[in-house]
Amino acid sequence: MRKLLVVVGLGLLALFSAGGVGQARQSAGHHFVITGGTVTIAVSSDLLGVFAADNATLTAGGGAAMTVTQTKETILTLSVIGGVRNNAVIELASSCRCVAFRTRGTLTLTGNGKKMTLARPYVNINGITHQATLGFFASDGIQAPTDTSVVDLPPINLPRSIGGTTFSLAGLAGTVSPNSRGVFKGYEPHLGDPGGGAAPNYPTDRAVAFGTISMKLKLQPLH
Repeated sequence: MRKLLVVVGLGLLALFSAGGVGQARQSAGHHFVITGGTVTIAVSSDLLGVFAADNATLTAGGGAAMTVTQTKETILTLSVIGGVRNNAVIELASSCRCVAFRTRGTLTLTGNGKKMTLARPYVNINGITHQATLGFFASDGIQAPTDTSVVDLPPINLPRSIGGTTFSLAGLAGTVSPNSRGVFKGYEPHLGDPGGGAAPNYPTDRAVAFGTISMKLKLQPLH
């Protein structure tokens, strides 16, 4: 996953350095640097219920904000880290139809007397394979963070070009399932039994809704 982010970023860096009017016209509307933005997640009550079954709780910090609305909806807000150096890019080409960026923030999962951090949430969208994920670098405080915790997003059809300086997606239903990885897979087959470390268990016979994800990105076209 990180390799894909680096490859896309290096591709855009090459376009920047090439310069020239021909390259500028060819890339207009197809190559962008993401300069900032926001990702908003309406956390599913299904997910929170799975956490509650194992007396696990989820909190946010490090630039991420978690609030509860008057209608008891839990909203997680993440700010996008922009810039080519951070591999925050959109490329809409035949060889790579990709969106990739990281966000600020750390989620802390507490349960079974232990804590696990889910840091540097990132989004990766591949418009060719139609695969899209929200990922985290997970750590139990003992081992180094590993890129193993992934939330699956629905297939996304990226546009062939973007005419403005913003790009938005809304209503993306994130899910976790027995096919997910890391924290969002769970470790035992029965809901309610203690999971591994701070991670709760998940039903093995169905996907669990993670939440509804929306994003609004600020763009700088490559001219």
